[in-house]
Amino acid sequence: MLEYIFEFFAVFILILVILTTKHWLLIGSTIGILLLLGSKFYEPSLNPIGSLAHYINGEISLSELVLFISAETLGSVAAIIVYIMFLKKPNLKQKK
Repeated sequence: MLEYIFEFFAVFILILVILTTKHWLLIGSTIGILLLLGSKFYEPSLNPIGSLAHYINGEISLSELVLFISAETLGSVAAIIVYIMFLKKPNLKQKK
């Protein structure tokens, strides 16, 4: 269960960093830090394709694949909602 919670929050943080900074060095550093943190208790992927690769290699079961992809998707959606509601600067320019 800890793996799915970590995957949710890791993808959440990664998407927020991408949306707010758009800087390659910060994005790469965030990925590295998240992979280091997650590698303490499992092999994180932070990506549904990575989870699918783990399934194809027989490292996780189909039910685990569904849970990982669900956690990653929900983490992405939650990050986008937080970004839109709280962090996105409103466009004050009016179009004519």
